[in-house]
Amino acid sequence: MKPDADAWEGVWVPPMVRAGWQGTNLAAYETDFYHNIVQSTPRFRQVVGEGEAFLAGIDAACAARGMTAQLCAGNPHSFLEALTMPTITNARASIDYDWDGDPAANSGPRSNNGAHNWAAADNGYVFWATRVAPSKDNFWSSWRDLSPLGYGADSGRNGMDAELHALGAVLSTGPVGLGDYTTMVNATLVRRLVRADGILLRPDRPLAPVDAQWGALVGGGGGSGGGGGGGGALHAMPGLCTLAQEKQGPTASCGARLWQTHATVAAENAAAAPELAAAPTRTLVSHSGVDATRIATVTASLAAAAAAAAATAPPVVLLQHLVVSVDQNASFVLQRADLYPAIAPDATVLWRSAQDGGAPCVAGSDAVASGCLAVGDTGTGALFDVSTQRSPCSQGGTFGRARSGACMHSVDVWQVFVAPPNATSVFLGDLGAYVSLSGYRFRLAPGGDATMVAVVGQPEEAVAMSWAAKKGDGSWVVQAKDIVIGATGREVVAFAPDDATLI
Repeated sequence: MKPDADAWEGVWVPPMVRAGWQGTNLAAYETDFYHNIVQSTPRFRQVVGEGEAFLAGIDAACAARGMTAQLCAGNPHSFLEALTMPTITNARASIDYDWDGDPAANSGPRSNNGAHNWAAADNGYVFWATRVAPSKDNFWSSWRDLSPLGYGADSGRNGMDAELHALGAVLSTGPVGLGDYTTMVNATLVRRLVRADGILLRPDRPLAPVDAQWGALVGGGGGSGGGGGGGGALHAMPGLCTLAQEKQGPTASCGARLWQTHATVAAENAAAAPELAAAPTRTLVSHSGVDATRIATVTASLAAAAAAAAATAPPVVLLQHLVVSVDQNASFVLQRADLYPAIAPDATVLWRSAQDGGAPCVAGSDAVASGCLAVGDTGTGALFDVSTQRSPCSQGGTFGRARSGACMHSVDVWQVFVAPPNATSVFLGDLGAYVSLSGYRFRLAPGGDATMVAVVGQPEEAVAMSWAAKKGDGSWVVQAKDIVIGATGREVVAFAPDDATLI
């Protein structure tokens, strides 16, 4: 590509994005296995300031070219060094995709219990503490038997567990890389991750383990049902491997995971929209100017929402939790206290499984009776069972469960919606996406009125907007409206319990 060429010829993109790409031949730069670069360069380890200068040089070079940088397999000290370097936005938090499975050429157990690529979310805590998005490596979005081309029958390179990999990628808040061969792209699965203009429908902070996942390692029993909640027992998720079990190799008895993240829809910041302007940022949440990775900001936002609800005014932020469970063969009931930000005891909580698209939410149907939603009891801390025994395959979409041998793992993902106890409607967003309330799709219209939502995307893109309306008898009814985005890339929609109107 010539330096002055249009990187988006014939494609509509937000003007700020087009301006930022002007004269840029590459979108991003990856430093492959950065920790090896640091370890193998004596000056970086022996001369104070040399390693910092090298990293600063990467940042300066990217800034001059409007690019971002990824520290592939970096270490925490490098992430901390980069705190003042805005172009270094993400780092690889996983091993290579071709190591998933149990290829004979790779040493050590690398399937159910090994150093698996799909479990990049285990590292989420370290990354978001240093404001670096924990990127999962590229993946194939569909399954093919490509052993004739040299790919091992048990290797993750053949596209096994595509839905599990897709969830790990989009919920990491980092880039989503598709490594498919031509004609292999699973469009059904990819559409759950991204807007038509290529902007990812991400959460506010990276996916990471719930505290209960680690409970078994510190003495928790994690039994069935509530997971060890009685008699003072530690609330601990069952099925996590001990270090000794991990070294023994794959077994069916352990290897479970339980991760969470959240998304917010906040008042639109006109100066920052459309998002992803030319200047890169280490702020993980850039969709509305609200940085929900900072605890004080989240707490303040939720407190303001509660105060507004008590005064019968609309809330200033909509909140969605996302929960991912993998290979959980036992019963374990998620509690309100397991989630962050905390759910108020009197809040209305609704949830649905979005695994492989989830149960249909048909306009006019009873949300609970149809299986679209479940409603929590405000009198108890229990939410739902995260066992994946009913989810036999994590392939997802078109190339799904009918294909024999396409999965090594079982996975489920839940969308959890939180509303004030007196709410008469709950906005569900675009249920076709895993993050249905992504701030990269929706914002509250200026002023924070939760009954007016700005929908953003590519012109002529159709967005399915859903919400649940509470009737006088206490039942919830699904409502839906398809919105076609106009030439500006933005539409404002006002919705009432029974209808929605373009403004």
